[in-house]
Amino acid sequence: MAQLVAALITVHGLLSFLSDVCGLFDHQEKEDLTECVYKVPCVNCDKTYISETGRKFGIRVQEHRTEVESKTGRTFTRSLRASSLTEHNKSALTDHATQENHVISWSQATVIDREPERFTRWIKEAIHNTSERKENYQLSDAYDRFLDTASSRRVKNWKN
Repeated sequence: MAQLVAALITVHGLLSFLSDVCGLFDHQEKEDLTECVYKVPCVNCDKTYISETGRKFGIRVQEHRTEVESKTGRTFTRSLRASSLTEHNKSALTDHATQENHVISWSQATVIDREPERFTRWIKEAIHNTSERKENYQLSDAYDRFLDTASSRRVKNWKN
C-alpha cells in the first residue's frame, strides 16, 4: 500500500511538473480563449479585420457573424442599397461585408496575440493593425522590449 501511495505521489508530482514547466495540460480550444487580439480575413480580397476582446473569442466572432448576416441577408431596392453604402455599422468588418458585398471567412478567424491587460491589448491591436496595413512597415526600436515581452506570452497551443 505504501508503494502505491508513493507511486501516485511521484506520478502526481511529474504531472504537476510537466503542467507547470511545459504547459502540457494547459490546452484550450481557440473559441474559449479570452483576452486576445484576433483577425478575421475576407474571402474576396486580401483585407483582414483585426480587433481585440476580453471575452471569449468564439462568442465575439459569433456576434460579428450575426451582425454581418443580418445586414447582408436583406433584399435591397436600388435606393435602399445606395443608402446602405453610407451606413456605418458596429464594426468595420460589417461595413466591409455590406459595402463591398464581400464574404467573410469565418472558419479562418484566428487569435494572433494574447494579453490580460486591457490597455496593453489595445496597444497590441494597434500594432497588429499598423503592421498588417503597411507592408515592410518597421516600428521604432523603442517597441522592441515591449514586443519581446509580449511575444513570450503568446498562445501556441490551440486546435485550428
